Amino acid sequence: MSNLDESDRNWLRKMLLTPIRRKGRKVLEIDDKDNVILSSGKRYKTRDPDMSDLAIEFYETLYGKTMLESVESVDSKKHFCCDDFAGDTMNSYKSVANQFFGGNPKRCAKRKEAEKNGEVPPWLQEYFDGYHCLANFWAIPKAIGRAGGNKGDRYDFAFSYIEENLNNPDDPEFLDRHCVRCYTKIESDDSNTPECRLVVDKPDYDNPQECVERVKELWKARAEEIVNSSKAEQLLKCFKKLSSGGSTC
Repeated sequence: MSNLDESDRNWLRKMLLTPIRRKGRKVLEIDDKDNVILSSGKRYKTRDPDMSDLAIEFYETLYGKTMLESVESVDSKKHFCCDDFAGDTMNSYKSVANQFFGGNPKRCAKRKEAEKNGEVPPWLQEYFDGYHCLANFWAIPKAIGRAGGNKGDRYDFAFSYIEENLNNPDDPEFLDRHCVRCYTKIESDDSNTPECRLVVDKPDYDNPQECVERVKELWKARAEEIVNSSKAEQLLKCFKKLSSGGSTC
């Protein structure tokens, strides 16, 4: 449990829910005008916000592990220390948008055309604008994340992934490690064996707008759990240092 005062809690919560743009030379630069966080991408050569320098600092602070090798390889890129610990955006935008425009989860020409012509509905555009936030970034195995696998289902949502790992005896720290215990509760059956289950039903995947609302609830719930976690003070200290011009935590 964190001992942050309300002002610090609000600031940390904002950092977790504000969308990140991979831009600029600073690890963390707050753009209040556009309500985004700008972050450099020096440590891992990609345009993806989920592997921006700020995102990597977030993973390493929250999970307490080093993510990237210290020396660049022959392809001028730092690789993951362990392929089971790679940053990724947990809940997808494209699979929701593709479904709305009548495509399959992986591709849809109509979606691309609508984006080009500015014809995306406001609720979906709002989701697109916000889904690259720290509350939606997890450190998961590369094979099911950055390498293009499915995180529990073909829509790339966290719901099935959480459900699959709730009671995994090989990974008893899953819920606490990812800060998603708030989305579950303990139940006991007739054998008095305690088990976890999701406290909300998975969304109707045929209803993209419902999917968006459920995913946004998950962001907020995870952000709140992080704010209340034992890692909160360390994250706050890290972000404050970075926002003041520090290069690393």
